[in-house]
Amino acid sequence: MVELQTPISDIRDRPLGTYVDVCGIIMCCDDMDWVTARVSGKAAARRSITIVDKSTRSINVTVWDTWAQRNWRRGEVIRIKNARITDRGERLLIMENNSILEVNRPGSAVRDPGLMAVGNPH
Repeated sequence: MVELQTPISDIRDRPLGTYVDVCGIIMCCDDMDWVTARVSGKAAARRSITIVDKSTRSINVTVWDTWAQRNWRRGEVIRIKNARITDRGERLLIMENNSILEVNRPGSAVRDPGLMAVGNPH
């Protein structure tokens, strides 16, 4: 079964609020910060990760809680399913409760040979 992923270069043409699946290489990662949820008043960990795919375009992805607290490494390949497109001065993706994130740990199925054309960021 082939899973279709949205090229990052196509995200700017998709309507806001659309859910997409993307796969990319981590280029950089911001420091984690804590925000307070407006509705619940609970604190949540948040982090922005920049990924690039074989279209050579990059996008920021906001991850939350456990994923925000993870020690991310430049060069890791990640796949995100059901990330929501939003805009805060530029298009970005937000992981929500229904989003799934997979990392290319040893033995993982998260591989995309086409990403090797992007180059190794190390």
